[in-house]
Formats: sequence, C-alpha cells, structure tokens
Amino acid sequence: MKNLQILNACIFSAFIGASGTASAALTSPITIDFDTPLAPSAVFGHPNDSPASGGGCPVGFGSCYYEPSGGSASVAIGATSDSPNNPGSHLHGVNYFAGTNISRGLAYHSDSSGIFIRMVDSSAFSIVSMLFMAPINLYNPDTGESDYWDVLGYSFATDPTLSTDGATPVATQTVANGYNSSLSLSSDFGNISSLWIHYNGFPQQPTDGKLF
Repeated sequence: MKNLQILNACIFSAFIGASGTASAALTSPITIDFDTPLAPSAVFGHPNDSPASGGGCPVGFGSCYYEPSGGSASVAIGATSDSPNNPGSHLHGVNYFAGTNISRGLAYHSDSSGIFIRMVDSSAFSIVSMLFMAPINLYNPDTGESDYWDVLGYSFATDPTLSTDGATPVATQTVANGYNSSLSLSSDFGNISSLWIHYNGFPQQPTDGKLF
C-alpha cells in the first residue's frame, strides 16, 4: 500500500438541473483550495456517515474539513469511515509531511480508506477538475499496470458502509499512480451527490501493518 498520496484544489461547479435552476447549495462555482491551514492537524471526520443535525459530519472521532466555512453551501471533506476495521481513519494537511513542495492541500495515506466529499446539505453538485498530485517518490514508490486511483461519483450523499457494501457509482474515472497535474473529470461527474477517491484495491485501510 502506498504511504503518501496528495490531493489538492478540488474545483466544484453548480449542477444545473432539468428545470434550469441551480442546486440548492451551489449558485456559483466554488474552488476548494484548503485556504484554512490543515497542517499539522488531522481530519478525522467521516462525511459518508449519517449527517449530524444541520447536515455536518457526526462528531465521533472529529470534525470534517469545510470550505467555505459554515452554511449549507459548504463542502464537507473527510476520510471515508471504515468501521470496525479502522474507525479512526483520517487525513492530513500536506505540510504534516516533510519534503512536500506545496504550501497547502489534503494528504491521504495508508491509515485511511479514502477521501470522501459531499455538500453539507447533501444536494447534487458537479466536480469539474482537481489538482491531483501523486508523484512517484520515497513515500509513493510503485508504478505499474495495477497502480492507479479510483475516482468514484455516487447518486447518494451518505453511506456509512460504503467501504464494504459494493455500492455502484454513477461516475468512474481512473488515474495512474505518478500523475502529478490538473485532472479534468468526465461529464459523468456533472450530477453527483458524493465523491470517493481511493487507491485501486484498497476501499478499506489495509491490515498489513503498513501504517504511516
């Protein structure tokens, strides 16, 4: 399992429905650039779990990351819950790791079962692109036919058993490990209610002891 992968600058845009009206949450594009510093803090919130009052993440092990902060138009970002295998699944800011060359972002590593993103009010959205940084290095050494990322969009906003229940995505895209640039997503991601990113074959935190 790879020990360090980095995701930064997810760009969201409004979903325009058949009625011609924008999503209740998004009326204009939102750029998620992690302008509230994460490092060295960890993000323990699990946005795929049943939401708390007001639509935010259940407190449990900790809160999600929200941007913009507050309100129904916020995007909730956190690790995918993976209980009982690893209920403490979490993410970090990139500055938590030595040697990163960007000032802010969100890092996923091997004690997490992936990155999960939804709107606070659980409404649909469109994700246009993201800066996806997974260069081959000491922390991320492998490249090959089976070394890639799954980017998955779903029609539901929450699913507490997502890491084990085999839910069918409505949008899929793969990203080769080593990719280190802006990533445009297909039009299938133009009407989703949640986004899940994890390494191929690892929807759950591995139990091989390779925690970072």
